[in-house]
Amino acid sequence: MTQNQTEQFHLIYGYKDNNILRHSFNNLAQMVFGINFESFYQSGFWNDRYDCYSYIDKGNIISNVSVNKLDMIINGKKVKALQIGTVMTHPGYRGKGLAGKLMNYVLEKYENEYEVIYLFANKDVLDFYPKYGFKSLKQSQYIFDVKGKLSKGNRILKLDIMKDDDVKLIQKLANERKPVSRVFGIANAYHLIMFYCLYVFNECIYYIDNLDTIVIYKIDYGDIHIYDIISKEQLDFTEFISRIATGKEQKVVFHFTPDFDDIESERILYDDSDDMFFVRSKTVNIPENLFHPITAHA
Repeated sequence: MTQNQTEQFHLIYGYKDNNILRHSFNNLAQMVFGINFESFYQSGFWNDRYDCYSYIDKGNIISNVSVNKLDMIINGKKVKALQIGTVMTHPGYRGKGLAGKLMNYVLEKYENEYEVIYLFANKDVLDFYPKYGFKSLKQSQYIFDVKGKLSKGNRILKLDIMKDDDVKLIQKLANERKPVSRVFGIANAYHLIMFYCLYVFNECIYYIDNLDTIVIYKIDYGDIHIYDIISKEQLDFTEFISRIATGKEQKVVFHFTPDFDDIESERILYDDSDDMFFVRSKTVNIPENLFHPITAHA
């Protein structure tokens, strides 16, 4: 654990193994986002690629900016990237510029180490992040017509994140996977995948045994929403979709940028003002109208 002092508050980081400080961080995250990270920590998914930079006052975490260390794949090229998340301040300490000071600290520390620094935010902070050199990029979502596609009936097994054997299988494939897309994907973000498996998509995780592939998906209003495909090999979409389609669905909605050689997806503008993509980079040009993988979204 490291700490610096600025004015009357202390800046600390690297404290995940300190029970008192971690619980204080969890309390603030629960208050602001409704999420408690303790299960994430106790499961061993909180690794050194996720770190919190926080101000404390009287032993309590009062403001935070977290960093996620990962690699971004852009048209087959790997780029060292840092994703910022869990930006929050206790209501009693807002208006003091604490999040801005933490942001400045993180940017100064990492700007020469990472080629891309980025984050997601809502419309309420449209004027906040551009002050720190971030620009917003438009995203597009991709869909594909699967009307009439029938399942081949091969075995597909629902996984339970609370079962040790299932967790081991998820961990193995998550660590050995290929990025979900060569066009625009994320690598070396195991901790984020496991976070989503634990908190968000715990009822949507399935294993296709003959493809040795995990698919995170659900069927909603007649559409198949695919959130991630975790596999060691590049898949043929026609073969893959035949394992989960029933013939009743109208379309597939991809929550990443699809990269299959055997299909062309329709692209539509992704217009979500509560999920805006902000990027800061001096050297890397990220094309617009792609879609950042949802399971690597901090």
